[in-house]
Amino acid sequence: MDLEKAAKRISSLKTFNPNHKWSLQDKLLHERVKKTHDREASIAFRKNLLESQLRVNFVNEFDRLKGHYYANKNLPAPTKTHLEKRLKKLQELARQSLHGKDDLYTDNVDDYKV
Repeated sequence: MDLEKAAKRISSLKTFNPNHKWSLQDKLLHERVKKTHDREASIAFRKNLLESQLRVNFVNEFDRLKGHYYANKNLPAPTKTHLEKRLKKLQELARQSLHGKDDLYTDNVDDYKV
């Protein structure tokens, strides 16, 4: 039977009580639920990892552009305006990614005035 073959493929399940006699259907159902939870946890972990990586990239680019902007006092006008636009765009993206929590970029424009 298919159920017997599937039950043989199931690894030893530590969550089952060894004193209780489980049917093949119960074992398969438990394994399916366990795999679903593992997959959901993996997807959530990957999503959080990618979002945090994206935020770190924004912060690094913002710091790099801010440093370039303040280190070079005699920037050409087109370069200066481009840097200002990009810095403002990065601030907006950071605000959106934090869902209104403004931990990294304050509303106090004196801190990051360009």
